[in-house]
Amino acid sequence: TDANLLLGRLPQRLAGGLELDVAAAERALASVDAAPEDVVEVVNAEMLAALRVVSVERGLDPRDFALVAFGGAGALHACALADELEIGTVLVPEAAGVLSALGLALSDERRDDVRSLVLPLDQAGELPAEGEADVRYTGQSFELTVPLGDDVAEAFHRAHEERYGWASRSLPLELVALRTAAVRKGPERHMHTHAPARPSGTGLVELEGATAWVPDGWRGEWRAGSLVVTRA
Repeated sequence: TDANLLLGRLPQRLAGGLELDVAAAERALASVDAAPEDVVEVVNAEMLAALRVVSVERGLDPRDFALVAFGGAGALHACALADELEIGTVLVPEAAGVLSALGLALSDERRDDVRSLVLPLDQAGELPAEGEADVRYTGQSFELTVPLGDDVAEAFHRAHEERYGWASRSLPLELVALRTAAVRKGPERHMHTHAPARPSGTGLVELEGATAWVPDGWRGEWRAGSLVVTRA
C-alpha cells in the first residue's frame, strides 16, 4: 500500500473520509532503504509465481485466458502481471473489493448426507433418483463412487472397467454407502454499482471498494458493470 501510494496508484483520500499519510509511507520505505518500484516488483513476482502454479504448471497457456483481478488492490497489479504472462485482457468484476464475501453470501446452500449401508445391491430396494452410491464387488476392500440413476450396477461395471481395465457383470455387487445432497438456491441480488469517474483510458481508476491502475499500453472500458482492460 505504501509503495502504490507513493507511485500515485492510490488516491490519498479513500472512501469514508480515510486519508492516507504520504509522509508516513515515505518514512516506511526509507526505513528499509527500498524504492516503491522495487517493492511492487517483488510483490508482483510473488503473484506471478502463484499464477504460474495454476496455469503453466498445469499445462495451460495463460495467453488463452483473461486475468480476473479482485480484492481491493488486485487491479493495481493486474496489468503488470498480464504483461509478464502475455495475457491480453484483464477483467475487474463488479464489486471486486468484496467479491469473495459476495460469492459466499450469494452461493447456494448445500447439505450433504452420507448413509453407510453395506448390503447386497439387489436387496437395497428403491434408491434415490439423484446422488451417488459407493459400490464394490462383494469381497473387495475398496469401492467406487458412481452416480445414481436407472442402472447403478451397469454404471459401476463401466467405472470399474475404466479404472482397472476389467469388469465382471456376473459377480454380485455390494452397496456400501449412499450420498445425497439438498441444495437451496442462494438469494438473488442485482448490483447497482456506478461507473467510475474515469471509465476509459489510462491511469488511476477508482471503483467502489477497489482501485485499478491502467498503465500506458492498456485501455480500460466500462462494460456491463465491470472494468475490462485490454491492450491499446
